[in-house]
This record gives sequence, C-alpha cells and structure tokens, in this order.
Amino acid sequence: HNNAMGLDLMDTGHGDAAAEGGSYEDLCRSHIEAMISAAAAREVQTELAQRVSSWRTRIEPVLQAEESRHAFDMQQYGERILGKLSKAKESESALESSDSQVLRFKDVAVCSDRFEVSRTFAAMLQLINNRNVGIIKQGAPDEPFELQLLSDKLPHKSMAERLAEGKEAAAAEAAQAAQLREARGRQM
Repeated sequence: HNNAMGLDLMDTGHGDAAAEGGSYEDLCRSHIEAMISAAAAREVQTELAQRVSSWRTRIEPVLQAEESRHAFDMQQYGERILGKLSKAKESESALESSDSQVLRFKDVAVCSDRFEVSRTFAAMLQLINNRNVGIIKQGAPDEPFELQLLSDKLPHKSMAERLAEGKEAAAAEAAQAAQLREARGRQM
C-alpha cells in the first residue's frame, strides 16, 4: 500500500485498525460509521436546501412587489395625516361630539393597499413622537382609536427654515466683516 515515496495510499483518516491492534472488522465498522454520518449530514443539508428553496419561492414575489412600489417618504405621509386632521372640522367623517380636529385612524388611513396602512401608521407614530398628534382611546379595546391634531408645525420644515435663516445670517455677517476689512484697508 505504500508508494515509492513511502506514503500510505490507503490512509482513510481513521487510522489503521490492524496496526492499532484492531481487526479487519473494526476497520470496516469504522468506514461504515463514517459513511453513515456523511449520509446523515447530506440528508440534513438536503432538508435545509429544500426549506431555503421553499422560503425563496414565498419571499421573491413579496420582494418584487415591494420593489415596484414608490419609496416610503415618512414626511410626506405625515403631511397627509396633518392635512386630513386640519380639514376634520369640515369633513363628514369627523366626530359630531367634538369641536376639536379629531378623526378615527381608519378614516385617516383610508387606503386600498395594506402596505399603505402600515406606512400611514408608521408616520402617525412619528407625529405622535413629535407631539403633532395625540391618541384618544375611549371605549372597548377593540374599538378604533382616534387622532387629535395638537400642532401642524412640522419639525423637519421648521428646522429647514431655521437652517436657511442661519445661512442668511452667516452670509450677512460675512459681508459685514468683508466691508469692515475693506474700510480698514482704505484707512491705512
């Protein structure tokens, strides 16, 4: 079993049972056990591959549908919610018993697609966090909740305005500083 270089060509990685004091039967048993464990590993691998393939079959259409939708702009959805709440006094869906700008969430999230309702809900949570909208929950837990307009001032818009004002102020200061340098240069 040795080649010209003295290497054992029949080395199976399990050791030589005869050299270790074992019998031919031990060597066969060792090889059979190795084959059985390799077959079991392949079977587990095959089951896993089938589960992955099944998952891919289910998820690919969902991902394709998501890619075909327009991008989610939370600010745009928030502005829509605030617009609906601002018009609540004029709307027939407003609660008759309330003078304030209150609507049921289901009236705000009137959409034909489930993903639109989810996006509207996410934007509503941001508006609640910004303190633009409050939740009014009355009655049984399975009753729909209502939204109340607290403020129509959007933080991202007011921040953009403040940044623009800051840039204008900085530009004015820079112009004044340039004029002062120029005036000092003339005096010298």
